[in-house]
Amino acid sequence: MEFGNEEWGRKGATLSDKTARSEYGLTQEEIFAAIDAGKLQYRPAAMHGNPWLRLLRREVEDLVRTRHGERYLREQNARTELAQINRELKQLRARLAALEEAGRARCRPLPARRSSSVTSEGASATKSASRRQWRWRTARKACVHEE
Repeated sequence: MEFGNEEWGRKGATLSDKTARSEYGLTQEEIFAAIDAGKLQYRPAAMHGNPWLRLLRREVEDLVRTRHGERYLREQNARTELAQINRELKQLRARLAALEEAGRARCRPLPARRSSSVTSEGASATKSASRRQWRWRTARKACVHEE
């Protein structure tokens, strides 16, 4: 298999013309001019009848580096990475809120502790031991998944 074909199949090695425009600030005219000049390889693709161009990320980054400079490329990559991290953080916060809400709906609060009105020591010790057992059993049952 040829090196170029392997690159087209590797995850993250290609991007669409629309992604190249949004991530790297290129215009459609710049992309077409680079294709005509032989600086960009492309493969036509379509999804649900909508055509788009698959471009090699390495070549797009080389094009941006020559047109706008290395610093611009680093800034654009940092902005893209920050936006992706913010999206993931937002999704994780929503997931955490949903899990907390589900946890609150499933767990019952523990019952209040009962006080002993027995005055004799023997009966009081027996009563407190059974009370501890009751609280322990109740605490184990408090957060049972209700299906």
